[in-house]
Amino acid sequence: MKQPETLLEMDRVTKSYPMPDGPAVEVLRGVTLAVAAGESVAIVGPSGSGKSTLLNIAGTLDAASSGSVRVRGRDLAGLDERALADLRTRTIGFVFQQHHLLPQCTVLENVLLPALAGGGRVSSRTHAKARALLDRVALGDRAGHRPGQLSGGESQRAAVVRALINDPAILLADEPTGSLDHAAAGALGDLLADLGRDGLALIVVTHSGELAARMKRRLSLIDGRLISGDGPA
Repeated sequence: MKQPETLLEMDRVTKSYPMPDGPAVEVLRGVTLAVAAGESVAIVGPSGSGKSTLLNIAGTLDAASSGSVRVRGRDLAGLDERALADLRTRTIGFVFQQHHLLPQCTVLENVLLPALAGGGRVSSRTHAKARALLDRVALGDRAGHRPGQLSGGESQRAAVVRALINDPAILLADEPTGSLDHAAAGALGDLLADLGRDGLALIVVTHSGELAARMKRRLSLIDGRLISGDGPA
């Protein structure tokens, strides 16, 4: 049986931030992680443990101090900023705790924004895909509404659809349910778990034990190191 493609590989990644009045602060210490297509991973840990830093490095929004990061086999260290931006647009989707929807745009327009990244027009096929995804997350009848007319849970679901519009291979979610009530958080957790079964590589950073339990694998980031049930990951 063919093994699923490994979409993200982090090998002995460290991250340090220089301090003006003392030694550098080491946030990540030799993190190694591999995530394959169709796999969902939850990363939990206390505030300030470096979870968001790890996600930003995986998503090319930040660079490792040492170690290597590969996305679909491409070493990020060998890519210039233009190539990294193209990789983010075409391969990686992001969902954050705050949905960051543009208030002046409709839900549909917000969802289609990543499809405009190349400067071209949005095709009828992409329009149809956006509407189908909105239907899937029960927002089809809200496509013409503006974000101010949505609940928190609806806004986050719209943000997930926006992250999916360019068919990313990897979806990174940073505390996606952190600002939602229990019912909305549960619904979004169901949606993310379903996406993991669609062939995406899904990495969720969360404080929520309920959300983490929906993922196929759970890791803890403690003192800059990833720890699994079997020890250092």
